[in-house]
Amino acid sequence: MLLLGSMRKFASRMVRFLVLASFLSVSPLVFAQGRIDCSSFRSTVLHRGVRYCVMLPPGYEKETGKKYPELYFLHGLGENEQTLLRSGGWGLIEDLRQQHKIGDFLMVAPEGWDSFFINSADGRDRYSDFFLSEFLPYIETHYRTIRDRRARAVTGLSMGGYGALRFAFAHPELFGSVSERRRPDAQAIAGRWRQARVSSVPWRPQRGLLSFAYGRDHRVSLARFRAAWGSGKMMQISG
Repeated sequence: MLLLGSMRKFASRMVRFLVLASFLSVSPLVFAQGRIDCSSFRSTVLHRGVRYCVMLPPGYEKETGKKYPELYFLHGLGENEQTLLRSGGWGLIEDLRQQHKIGDFLMVAPEGWDSFFINSADGRDRYSDFFLSEFLPYIETHYRTIRDRRARAVTGLSMGGYGALRFAFAHPELFGSVSERRRPDAQAIAGRWRQARVSSVPWRPQRGLLSFAYGRDHRVSLARFRAAWGSGKMMQISG
């Protein structure tokens, strides 16, 4: 009996795993009562394809005349547009919706690579321009959204939090709400940076991620780096 019970439990776990795996391998994804569209489109600004995922609320397909608020989620460094899906974030949103703790809205997660969601200093990668001039209009023409700043919000994790704050503060005419979340160890890392002498930091632009944002010229990059950390502007958004 004990062996039979163990085999049943193992079989049950395998079934749940296979069902989850099938969800992760198919696009669009059907998740609980909502739906997740994961796709890509070619950007003329970035000259490459950009992947994205959109979580649609229950009833989106049936209530064809209804429009929804939109929340843009920007992922952290080393992650991608499916971060919330793979970490269980999508499921949490669905649970909160079923508990009537949140309303219906579209959640949109674009692929951001290691861009910090900004234009690079050398002008080669114009992610900010892409996001504002291409991605937002693309989403709002392919999905039923309320095209009003009061119904448009942006949030992000770590690197994505930096991008979210930049977008919202630079373009209050587009975003009515913003939030950011750092990783648990980000504050400790920021504290150590505050105590360090920036002039003693070895600068290797070809290997450093910050050179993407601050440029590859040693003197200009270091000056911008010092200014940002010295003013405390980077403390909130370190990723």
